[in-house]
Amino acid sequence: MVRLLFSFLILLGSVLPLLAEGPWIEDFEAAKKASAASGKPILVDITGSDWCPPCQRMEAEVFSRPDFLKDAPAKYVLLRLDYPRKIVQSEKLRVQNQKLAEKYPFEGYPTYMLLDSQGLLYGQYTGYLAGGTKAFFQMVEGMDGQKKVLTALSDTLKKSAAGVDRAKAQDALFRQAEAWGLSAQYGDLPLKIVQEDKDNKAGLKARYLVFNAYLRLLSTWTEGSDFQKAVTDLDKLSAQAQSWPDLKQRIVFTRGMVWWNALNDEQKAKASLQEARALGPETPTGLRSAELLDQLP
Repeated sequence: MVRLLFSFLILLGSVLPLLAEGPWIEDFEAAKKASAASGKPILVDITGSDWCPPCQRMEAEVFSRPDFLKDAPAKYVLLRLDYPRKIVQSEKLRVQNQKLAEKYPFEGYPTYMLLDSQGLLYGQYTGYLAGGTKAFFQMVEGMDGQKKVLTALSDTLKKSAAGVDRAKAQDALFRQAEAWGLSAQYGDLPLKIVQEDKDNKAGLKARYLVFNAYLRLLSTWTEGSDFQKAVTDLDKLSAQAQSWPDLKQRIVFTRGMVWWNALNDEQKAKASLQEARALGPETPTGLRSAELLDQLP
């Protein structure tokens, strides 16, 4: 009897931590293993549990609800990455979460992500989402739809022949990922496209030479002090991007940011943002330009 009681207490001690944790896993590697074993994608909740009001509202309105607790674990491996201000975390967990914040940059709390078992990002949403569990599941299903599209594009790329066909497949994958804000994990594709379309038969080499030059400028202009030169370089790139309005829009938008934030010239910033908005009012860059224009005199 004593032996049975002792065995029960050991079993209870191993189960209680899991019950306390609920459906969420905190260990990234464990989540990937669970995803690989189950075939379910990883749904990530990035939260500030003890200080972030929108995160706390989502906890009350979604994650603690019976329908979420019933349905979500059946569809997803649930990974919670918490960035608290008062709660003391283990050093291992704190270091893991910091590394993941660098690997998967996010703009605010809460942020939700959908990953596969290899850690490939397929969807991302930042901010409070009204509508309870129904709206939340709809949002995640949208991410799952993105996963299917990106997987299909990746499969097409794998089957493509070297040269122009591969360049076109790389371009299709990169542009779709970029449209969904997921292009960082495909950062090697712009250089590969230039190599595959080396004779510019698809017109992609010319575009991506300008695009790559723009990326280099983005990575360096904040490190220098000659911001007027940055504007001059952006003017040149804008002229070279004349055939690609979407690329030109981004370059012109960046020029507006340099005028505004580095050179403190609101009038020239306004002119650049107006030009960027005119190049595509309904694109994310166009909409962001409109928001910023409302803040200028």
